[in-house]
Amino acid sequence: MSDTPIDATWWLASDGRWYPPTSHPGYPPTAPGPTVVGTAGAGPAEMIDRAVKGQLGEQATSAELMKLPHTYHVIHGLKKGPSDSDIDHLVIGPTGVWVIDSKNDAGNLTAGKGTLWNGRYSIDKKVESVEAQAKYARDVLGCDTNPVLCFVQATLPMPAQMVGRVRVLQLSSLSEHITAGQTTMLPAQINAAVERVGDWRRRPPAVGSGSVGGPPPTRPRVSPSPPPPPGNSRLGRFVVGLLAIVVTLVVIAFAVVFALGVFIRGTRDFPAPSGTTTTTLVGPGWLTVSIDCPAPNGGHRLKPRVVSDTPGKVRVSATVNGAPHYLGEFGPYVPVPPIMGIAPNTTVGFDIQLVDDVGQAAPGYHIDITTPPSPC
Repeated sequence: MSDTPIDATWWLASDGRWYPPTSHPGYPPTAPGPTVVGTAGAGPAEMIDRAVKGQLGEQATSAELMKLPHTYHVIHGLKKGPSDSDIDHLVIGPTGVWVIDSKNDAGNLTAGKGTLWNGRYSIDKKVESVEAQAKYARDVLGCDTNPVLCFVQATLPMPAQMVGRVRVLQLSSLSEHITAGQTTMLPAQINAAVERVGDWRRRPPAVGSGSVGGPPPTRPRVSPSPPPPPGNSRLGRFVVGLLAIVVTLVVIAFAVVFALGVFIRGTRDFPAPSGTTTTTLVGPGWLTVSIDCPAPNGGHRLKPRVVSDTPGKVRVSATVNGAPHYLGEFGPYVPVPPIMGIAPNTTVGFDIQLVDDVGQAAPGYHIDITTPPSPC
């Protein structure tokens, strides 16, 4: 059976051998893998132009993805809009959305000048291609995506490395790399993304439309400007200029009167924000969180900021009123999106992890920060 091609409908039995559907008494397997939609190597581009070499590479990647747990969904051959191009593999699971482009190139890749090389040729075009695929999927699904370039045969300098924002992996590291990430999607978010993929398969949106099943955006029609009325054009321009000056003076006068009124009334009608700021150092120099009141009665604002000098990035998540929020990965001294409208005496939990240059997270820790008891 080792010479028989394996596609995405085969499954790995407990005896270590691959079997086609229903051909083994133990089918289905007792430990189910991911949910799979589509057949690897049978996307619209492959059916017309893809060589056998590419199909075998995608099928090998499909077999590797079958090692993922049942909490993951694997979709093969997603078409990109009305074109013949497609996305080889899309994985949706607890660690996020992964856009995977299979490459069946042979050889030993080397590192240099911020990229990888196969002989005299860099992989930059392949990197740009999977980045474009990830952007398309991000626009369609409305969530962040992780571009992955998976080499089936080629030997890489390391099993996993980053080229720009793209993870470049050897096939044997693919499933382990996907499952090693931090949980960034809850079951409800996973199900919502899978539902959008269903709409995507039925009607692939046009590239750049940003919505599933909707028509591409059209440029609004602009009526041509009417011709200027006959008459003395110099006199018309003089009148318009004079009116603009008068309007400007009226606006300035109104602003001055308003400002004087606020100054005279003081804070009786317009209470000023408290301006209370609390800076908390989180962990061994990884993150600071400042708390302030940007506007009266608007709730406290928490402003995290990465202050780590260590290599890699810091991955930050927050839990507000029991709901988790993935804030992202940030380099040194990069501000994190603020958390707005927090009530007094409310505890916000932060989970912090260091992430190396290939996206693998070190063991992290949790810290709780409580807003001031006085209202904003």
